[in-house]
Amino acid sequence: MNKTTTLRTVLVFLLGLSVGFALTQVGHYLDRKKRYLSMDDLTKRVTKYVDEEMFEGRVKVKVSEMQPFGSVAKFKIQIPGQNGTYTSYVTREGNLLFPQGYEIKFSAKPTPKAGVTSQPTQKPAATPSSQPTSKPKAK
Repeated sequence: MNKTTTLRTVLVFLLGLSVGFALTQVGHYLDRKKRYLSMDDLTKRVTKYVDEEMFEGRVKVKVSEMQPFGSVAKFKIQIPGQNGTYTSYVTREGNLLFPQGYEIKFSAKPTPKAGVTSQPTQKPAATPSSQPTSKPKAK
């Protein structure tokens, strides 16, 4: 085999490997998209689950403003007897419900806590009770 043939063989192999990898990823992506529920179906599913499973039919919650939010959907939920609405999340497949979410933000500058100083601490002076004693002799 000459250098040109070897180079072509390697390039064809790499191209085939790249195409195969791309096809598996596209298939995985499309399969996941197929499993996503519509926003209306998610609203119905969450409402039914919260009403029937969490509150055992005692109250009727109101789920509104269901909207895609990455791989989850964000929505508002109003529970009778409680003031206001709460923002909650559900996976787009409708399998996991997150009653509350926290946005991960970091402040630009960390603020020092009260009573904490950045000065080095000193070791306490040795006391007679902390001095090593002679080892007892074994009999």
